Amino acid sequence: METQQYILQIGAVVGRYRVARHISSGGFGITYEVEHINLKTRCCMKEFFMRGINQRVGDSVTVSVEENRASFEQMRAKFLHEAQRMAQLKNPYVVRVTDCFEQNDTAYYVMDLINGRSLSDVMKAKGRAFTEAEVRQMLPQMLDALRAIHASGIYHLDLKPANIMQDKDGHLCLIDFGASKQMSLEETRTLSTSTALCYTPGFAPDELIQGASKYIGPWTDFYGLGATLYNLLTRETPPETADVKYSGESAFRFPPSVSPQMQQFVRWLMQPDYPQRPKSVEEIEKRLKSIGQQSPVSPDIPTVSSDDTVRQESEDTVLATWEEEPETDENVQKTAFGIPGVIFGALAVLAVIVLFVSFCDGNTKEDIPMACVTCPDDHHPHMIDLGLPSGTLWSCCNVGASAPEEYGDYFAWGETKTKVNYSWDTYSYGNSSNNVEYIGSDIAGTEYDAATANWGAPWRMPTKEQYEELEDRCRWEWTSQNGIYGQKVTGPNGDIIFLPAADCRWDGDLPDAGSSGNYLSSMLSESDQIFVYGLHFFSEEGAMLSDYSRNGGFSVRPVRQN
Repeated sequence: METQQYILQIGAVVGRYRVARHISSGGFGITYEVEHINLKTRCCMKEFFMRGINQRVGDSVTVSVEENRASFEQMRAKFLHEAQRMAQLKNPYVVRVTDCFEQNDTAYYVMDLINGRSLSDVMKAKGRAFTEAEVRQMLPQMLDALRAIHASGIYHLDLKPANIMQDKDGHLCLIDFGASKQMSLEETRTLSTSTALCYTPGFAPDELIQGASKYIGPWTDFYGLGATLYNLLTRETPPETADVKYSGESAFRFPPSVSPQMQQFVRWLMQPDYPQRPKSVEEIEKRLKSIGQQSPVSPDIPTVSSDDTVRQESEDTVLATWEEEPETDENVQKTAFGIPGVIFGALAVLAVIVLFVSFCDGNTKEDIPMACVTCPDDHHPHMIDLGLPSGTLWSCCNVGASAPEEYGDYFAWGETKTKVNYSWDTYSYGNSSNNVEYIGSDIAGTEYDAATANWGAPWRMPTKEQYEELEDRCRWEWTSQNGIYGQKVTGPNGDIIFLPAADCRWDGDLPDAGSSGNYLSSMLSESDQIFVYGLHFFSEEGAMLSDYSRNGGFSVRPVRQN
């Protein structure tokens, strides 16, 4: 994650802009809300900053390892080129880039400040999926945005509700054209590796997942459009392409309120084989006309008050919050809480109790995977078999936690006790990035292992390879459990672990708790022994292997072998 030491200070001047606040951090950039010094207008500014490769000295951005400089320079040039190309787009449904420049040994581009919320956040606020009529009303705006970017030879490659903004009037705007995602037609023909491709599980087709860049085209974004529509209509993560390929229609779980025509339309967009998907926006519009348009119903969009605060949950734009009245249905309430409803509810509760007692009677707590809503000390911790090829068993909780959603304790690499402040001044095995003690390249199971020291053998910290297996073999879903946000990780066998977004400690702060998770591995980074491997995730961006400075305070999720 990008901690406070990597972020420009509030009030810092960059070009013609003064930093007002940090909005968010991603794998390829840090986004700020800024004020134009002369015009006194507010906008968004994105700074090119590669996680794990860049550091900051004053306001300047440096490359931590010289071997990475060529990669940094190449991606910085791409970042600027994309900003210039985006600035040429003139479409009301695509975020507008207004400026780009180089300073502080890196690059920046500036965008409009969008007051609104992502469709993902609108769904959370409403507490329900969008109706088919609401989705049909939004579709023309989505299609017009895709038509504009495809006409310019640009593919978005990360279409999802979190990247579509909606303002108080129902106006949509497509955002997040990150340097790791945007590709032109020319680049798909020349790119030889998948290193430039990022994607969101459930919203990406095979050609994107496999890095088969020569097969990427408009149809790749249309798959993302279909997955977006499915999510909006169901509030469920779209099925993986493999599930669609082998299970067909049964991979989709539409509510009865979605018409058969709309269900078929979504499945058409999400065909696993790209030749079976539409090739142009015009082809999609023709299909929509043939299935007929339902009478549009105005979306239930709350209003934005003049004194609302502004926040950010997407990488490239600022979102304004608003209040929304909970939806009620008087008739439904009368039915649910009348005499028939009470009897039905009592029978349902009794059935749940009977099932729970009968289930627990033949199973110890250690046998129950995610039945551990809480973990009593006398039965803690639980092992969860996710069905991984390596046979790795993951614990249900972090070290120091008594429930899956609890953050638990924080540890510097090699230290086995938690503390208040995490810095070079308090680190046990070095006092600066130039002076660290070598205690081994892999400390799993040793006296330096926080999992083994606190829980005993055979529990130990995960290796780099075990995190990679967890990332590659499991399905990741950003969700909440008992009010705590984090990643629900579903293994090949359907069992689940929950990784809370516990952030990490630098000094005593937790600046991104609730949106960022940072988990230590047992292994030193191959690039420099001041860094260690770990697992990072930020909100809905999914998980990735990352490098952490070993003196910070991070979460530890123990493992053991089957």
